[in-house]
Amino acid sequence: FHAPAFAGGGKRKALSYFEKALDASKTQSEIFFSKIFLSQGLYENDKTVEAATMLESLQELVPNSNYIKFLQRLNKAGYSLFYYTVNREKVDEKLNLQAN
Repeated sequence: FHAPAFAGGGKRKALSYFEKALDASKTQSEIFFSKIFLSQGLYENDKTVEAATMLESLQELVPNSNYIKFLQRLNKAGYSLFYYTVNREKVDEKLNLQAN
């Protein structure tokens, strides 16, 4: 989701772009996914309270979303969506998320 710092990227730089994406969002879908990625960028930058608040605000946009509940569960367990994407099997096993 971002280039490593040695290549000109990094978590803080990615967070800046996620904020710009939210500002540019026009449709409900764009707002939803911009907030998803921004929340996880906040989480990755140790802004866990802001990340949780962002996910809570998404529940108003999409009530009863299993995806939001899943992200909240990941974050509560200490993982971001970005970490999960790269380490899915490991996190699935730890959180008992394997498909039957």
